[in-house]
Parts: sequence; C-alpha cells; structure tokens
Amino acid sequence: RALERRLAFQATHDEMTGLPNRRQLVDRLQRAVAAARSGDHEVAVIELDIDDFGSVNEALGHDGGDRVLRAVAERAARALRPCDLISRYGGDELVVVAPVTGGLPEALDLVSALQGALREPVPTGRGRLALSAAFGVAVGVDLGEALLRAADVAMYEAKEAGRGQVGVFDAGLRAQRQRTREVVAALGEALDAGQLTAHFQPVVDVATGRLAGFEALARIEHPARGLIGPAEFVPAAEDSGLIDRLGLAVLDQACAALATWSAEPGPPLTLAVNVSARQLEGAGFVDAVAAAVSRHGVATDQVCLEVTESTMTEQATALRALRDLRDLGVRVALDDFGTGYSSLDRLRRLPIDRLKVDRTFIQHLPSDRASQVIVGAVVALARALGLDVVAEGVELHAQLDALRELACPAAQGFLWSPAVPAPAALAMVRAGEGWAAPGLVAG
Repeated sequence: RALERRLAFQATHDEMTGLPNRRQLVDRLQRAVAAARSGDHEVAVIELDIDDFGSVNEALGHDGGDRVLRAVAERAARALRPCDLISRYGGDELVVVAPVTGGLPEALDLVSALQGALREPVPTGRGRLALSAAFGVAVGVDLGEALLRAADVAMYEAKEAGRGQVGVFDAGLRAQRQRTREVVAALGEALDAGQLTAHFQPVVDVATGRLAGFEALARIEHPARGLIGPAEFVPAAEDSGLIDRLGLAVLDQACAALATWSAEPGPPLTLAVNVSARQLEGAGFVDAVAAAVSRHGVATDQVCLEVTESTMTEQATALRALRDLRDLGVRVALDDFGTGYSSLDRLRRLPIDRLKVDRTFIQHLPSDRASQVIVGAVVALARALGLDVVAEGVELHAQLDALRELACPAAQGFLWSPAVPAPAALAMVRAGEGWAAPGLVAG
C-alpha cells in the first residue's frame, strides 16, 4: 500500500519540487473552469518564469539550480491561499490556478503576493541570490487549455518588456494574437500558392546619382487586406518557423531579377537581401544560398545578405555561416547600424563587407549636429576598415546634400523611389542614367 501511494504521488507530482505536475494541473484546471461556469466566479491562471535562470544553472550547477527552484516553489506555495493550486509546468516555470470572484484585480493581488515571496534573496551556499520573475496572467471561464495558452502569451510579452514584469492577457493582446494567427496563416498560404513577391528599392551612388543596385523586400498580396509589408509578417514568420521558407523564396526571386538586370547593358548592379539570424543558425542555409546563386547564374559578389545589428548573434553556427558565405564570394552587410548593440570590437570580429546607417540618423540631417557627426564618423570608420556604406531612409534633397558633404558613397530612400515590383525595377535599369530624374524633381 505504501508503494501504491508513492507511485500514485509520483504520477501526479513533480519529483524535484514535490508540486503537482502538468498532468494534475490540466485536470484541476478543467475542473476549476467547470465549477466557475456553474458558479459566480472566474478562474485566474498565473504563469511564473524566473528571469535568466540559465545563468543560475551556469553559476551554481544543475544541483544548485534545483535547490534554488525548490526554494522558490516552497515560498510561492506559502504565499498562496489554500484554494489555489501551484504546479511545476516545466523547467523553471510554475503555474498557479486560482478561483477569483474579484476578476483581474484579485489575480494581480496574487501576483503581488508571489512577487513578495521572491523578494528575499535565496541562500545558495555561495551567498544569497536575488531573483526576479516574469508573470503572465489570464482570467476568465475559457477552456482550460485556452487559459493556459493565454497566460503563456502574456508571460512572454512580460519577458520582452524586461526583468520582473507582469503581462496581462486582455482584449488587446487577444486581438494581437488573433492577428498574428491570421498573418501566419496568410503567409503559409502565400508560400504554398506562390503569392509571396519581392519588391525592390533602388540604391543610388550619392556622388553620381546613378543606379548602383537594389534591396529586395518581401511583400504578401493578401486577397482581403492588400499588400502586407515585412514589418508585419517577418516576426510571425520567425515565431512560427516559416522564416526559412520565406527567406529562400525571396532570395530565389531576387536572384532571378538580378539575372534579368545583368542581361541589360550597363555597369553591374548589386542586390541586397535581408536575412534573419535564425536563418543563419539553421542547417543547410549556406548550401541553399549557393544553390540559388548557381541556379540563376548570377555573380556571387553582386549578392549582399543583410543582417540587422539588433538581431545579429555571435553564435558559433551563425558566425561560421557568415564566413562560409564570404568564402563563396557573397557579401555581408550589417543593417540598421548604430541602433543595436554597437561595438567597435564586433566590427573587427564579424565577417562583414558593408554598413547600413539607420534612418534614425539620416532623418535629422542636416540640422542636427550630433547626427552629422555620427554619420560622418561611421563613413570615416567604414572607409578605414575597407567597408562599404549605405545610408537608409533618404527623403529630402537637404539630406542628400549632407551625405555628399560627408562623402557617404551610397544611399536609398523615398527621395528616389519606394520598393517597387520587379517589372518597375527592370524599367529603372533600362532607363539608364535618366531613371532617377522624376524622383529628384518631385523631391
């Protein structure tokens, strides 16, 4: 009988913390929702995730990390009411299921109690460790799984906001989540139906005004919402795992366009294609790029892959991919330079060929002295390091004049043209030196 009791306990409880496990959590949550629907109260689901717990494991070892998690679980359990259930959901995540008659304010009172339980540093044997956690809160009488997912979404929103934050799954977050699902569905359908299109924004030689190349930008032709830009669907593509298919589809269309432009008379043009850090870390990415370039017969040194500074990691896999791409002859650009984790040491270590100065610095030219100094310093630094420079977001003649004075070699922006479909880009190429005149006159 003792063995039976022990086995029954192990089937419903987490061995390390002694808290109810995920199986018991789901069962209790379903019963709590059923009781709430027949009563006059709601159910609150609170998800707790310890901030930067990976560094705790690194510093104390996994045994030390387990002791910290047990201490957190014990404190959290003591801070709650007898009617509340706290369980270990997985890793360093704990989930609370609580009946509430006061709605969200009552749920947030429970969050405050849990925060108070974590406020006292935890003894570790090597001193006392201060902890914080992100909280996600969802309140309602939805199906149990739906409330769990909602609390999880709110918790990740809190994590993105910083340490020790609280996220609430409200009507706005629900609408955002629904919108994200719609975008992911539309993206998947567009990829399946071949409806994803690449548009191209011209890059201009600042000194001569001649066309120097293009940047490829993805667009979705949505049947109901029209043209959808990358800012809306690229984050959804990364979260859903569609970013690899999306990136390769754009690269293939871009290389096809470059092959068409290269058949026209005139100097060779460059083509920039945006790449996410997640793509660089994926297996087979370099081979896929090599295959696309070979399939369309374009020169590798005309292709430039852009990685944003804010998302560029220094994972060994990503750095190896960048070096392998350069070995192929493909060029690499650091996009949005100056807005992310800028470091002169990173410029030394990262295998890059081009810097793109972010539009936040260009938009204040020429009136803002600080912007002038920053852009001038970036141009001088790039020249000394043997790197190209492209200024983004040029919209006014005065900005262009300032860039000429600063000897910035290339630029792009609405002064010349927004991103346009491939046929319009080809018309620019065929127009030769006269292509930019309408944009310059209109500016």
